[in-house]
Parts: sequence; C-alpha cells; structure tokens
Amino acid sequence: MKRGKYQQTEEYRKKVSGSGNSFYGKHHTKKTKGKISKTNKGKKRLPFSEEHKRKISLSKIGKKLSKKDAERLRKLRKGKTPWNKGLKGFGVFFKGKHHTRESKLKIGIAHRGEKNHNWKGGVTPLRKQIRRCSKYVQWRQSVFIKDDFTCQRCGNKNGEKLEIHHIKKSFSQLLKEVKEYMPLLPLYDAVLLYTPFWDISNGQTLCRECHKKTKNYGNKELL
Repeated sequence: MKRGKYQQTEEYRKKVSGSGNSFYGKHHTKKTKGKISKTNKGKKRLPFSEEHKRKISLSKIGKKLSKKDAERLRKLRKGKTPWNKGLKGFGVFFKGKHHTRESKLKIGIAHRGEKNHNWKGGVTPLRKQIRRCSKYVQWRQSVFIKDDFTCQRCGNKNGEKLEIHHIKKSFSQLLKEVKEYMPLLPLYDAVLLYTPFWDISNGQTLCRECHKKTKNYGNKELL
C-alpha cells in the first residue's frame, strides 16, 4: 500500500487529536527538555532555503502576538537596556563627520542620470535640471544678496514674489553660447563649467509683475 493513498477524514483527525496517546495540550518535563537539549548540542542545523524563508515571512504577515507570548517577551526584556537607546537614526554614527569636496563630487556623479533611483528616462527638461541644481540656487541667492532682496524697478521687498532676471544675456542666449563653445561635452555638464553662465552681474532682482514686463520673460524656446 502506497503512503498517502487514503486521506484521513475530519472525524478521524479529531479523534487522534483528542486521544490520550497524543501530545495535544501536553508539555515536556524539564528532565525531558534537558535530554533533548543534550542530544541536539553540537549538531549543525541545515540553513533554510530562500524559498522556505519566503514562506515563513509570508506566514507572519498580518499576524499578531497572543497576549501570553507578548507577556512572555515583556518579562524577558524587562530590565535590559535596548541597544539603540538614546540613538536617533544613523546620524549619530556620522555626527561631526563631513564628506570632502572630492567625495561629494564622486557621490554626485555616481547618482546622476540613469544611476539615480528617481530616473524616469530623461523626461525632465534641461531648463528645469539647470534651475534645480545647487550651483543655480547659489547663483540666484548671490544675486538676491547683491540687490538686498529688493526689486530694482519698483522697490518691492516681498520675498515670495521676487525673481531673477537676466540683464545682458538671456537664459536662451547663454545656452546657445554653451552649445557653440563647448560642443564636445554633454550640455548639462558644459553649462556647469561655462563661467559667463554664473556671472552675478548678469542677474537682477525683480518682483513678478516687473519681471513680466521684460522682453525675454517666459521665453520657452526649445533647446
């Protein structure tokens, strides 16, 4: 007779689970536990396969500890100091430490373009990329400081409505120059290296209303 040919009925299973010969509701004595412990001592256990680990992980999802198990864990942890007490994230391990300029540059290159986890196939326009980069933010802030955070036409000092206007050369003109003078480099990298692009004297602080009146406001010429 092959094993597994006949399946046990539900009634049979209930009889077996409630019979006196089973271990249902019973526990090993301390003596028996000691014998089992000595027998297994020094034996190497085979590591779980990845599939088995995955099944165990899935079986735990959505399940909560019983009151009995929670109380048992509480008693085991009582009086013990947690390893992360007083620590706030990984920042504590790097407190007082700073990356060098060379290290920052390497990190930036390593996470640029397709290597970045937010990469979406190059859908962000080049203009937005330039205006979001740290160098442009720094240049913009320098122009604001130069003009004392004041509109150079009407004297408005409302910080929320202040914008930067290119005086001598517009944003588009500067990009054309970059393409002409530095054709071998990727355009974004060339912009970062092109000195006239970051000339503070070419920037002027204007409020939104005054900026709209300029000739080159809202120039959306395709690159």
